[in-house]
Amino acid sequence: MDKMGKMGKMYVCLFTWRPLTLQDVHSAAGLVSPDLRVSGHDGDGTHVSITVETGRTVLVLKETSIDMDLEFADYLVAVTGSQQRPPYRYEPDMGQRNDTIWMDHLAQDLLIRLAQVTGGVVADDLWRMLWPQNDSPPMRHDDEDEPEPPVRALAWRWYVRSSVCPAPGSAWMRVISRMMPQCLPNQYIGTARMMPLDEEGLRRVDAMIPQGQEPVLCGPGPLGAFLVTLVPDPHGLYIAEASIPLDASVPINPLTVRSMLVEVGDELGAELGLSEVLDGWQWSRYSEPTSVIVGRGQRRQDLSLDGTVLAGLPIGPVWQVYLGPGYREVVDSVRFDEPAGWDSRCTRRGRLITLAPQPASMDEIATGWFPEELCMTFDRPRLLARRTLRPARVRYPVRAPAH
Repeated sequence: MDKMGKMGKMYVCLFTWRPLTLQDVHSAAGLVSPDLRVSGHDGDGTHVSITVETGRTVLVLKETSIDMDLEFADYLVAVTGSQQRPPYRYEPDMGQRNDTIWMDHLAQDLLIRLAQVTGGVVADDLWRMLWPQNDSPPMRHDDEDEPEPPVRALAWRWYVRSSVCPAPGSAWMRVISRMMPQCLPNQYIGTARMMPLDEEGLRRVDAMIPQGQEPVLCGPGPLGAFLVTLVPDPHGLYIAEASIPLDASVPINPLTVRSMLVEVGDELGAELGLSEVLDGWQWSRYSEPTSVIVGRGQRRQDLSLDGTVLAGLPIGPVWQVYLGPGYREVVDSVRFDEPAGWDSRCTRRGRLITLAPQPASMDEIATGWFPEELCMTFDRPRLLARRTLRPARVRYPVRAPAH
């Protein structure tokens, strides 16, 4: 412990292979001092506070399991001889710098007792030192490793009113069970940890949107996560997103790729859906063997200003566009002849427009795009160097039509 104290600035956390309970905290506190008082709650998002009789807070622990550095978790497996990564991470919070906690002997003793009671370890995220102490060297960071080659990704987005579909999780599950059952989500992100997506879990996920929470569903296979983002909108708009790598090493049914936008759009009752090919993405080193994350690659085209989604199509072409009834009416109201090469067809609830036979990026699509008045456009004032986003010059519906 003295050696760890001399290391200077640290970021200390408790890692366990089972959930920390209030009973564990009571047991550990009793081993340290009979004067300690415990309060808080356990379960997903555990948060406990340990104080002395005078009211001074000795230690506050909050669960941050979903923030686990998986590279570091693998390091813990190696140095402890465990069979699996520790799935639970608890971060001390004293309202001050974390590195001072290990200098507080009472807090330090509590962390060690908690590790003993739970069979866990105390670790420093910076120096990679452990309690119990051992002769293992600190974790080696291979910063000079060659980066993984970039991959091309197909990113889907659906813009949906919560009044039309308040339970996007169930809608996603229905579509994936039909189209890609091997990728059916089996977990969701709770308050602080990954939770099983059983019947009860799905009920909790479906209750998130009405409660102002943003569900994230995770599953195996090339279809990694399905996430929902709430946006500042008086009519309850949210954005549902998913992506898939367009990589030769990942077997994907081309028909599935082509149909996903419309199948999910119809199921969600989406106002608008976009299927966009993006280059320069990267494999996530420690995700399941399918997920991609945004690296230094292209970003999705933005349809928002100051966080608020505005009506209009992207400024540049995307591979596929799903138009809900409201958007379809607006497009039909403009005198616009679809370019040759576009494949346009009606769906159960809207219209799907495909601009190229195979997934293609903006630069590869040579068939033109919608007229400017239907799109988000950029003003370029003479005296302003930055570009200002403005909405399309047509009136879009602010309420979803009845289905």
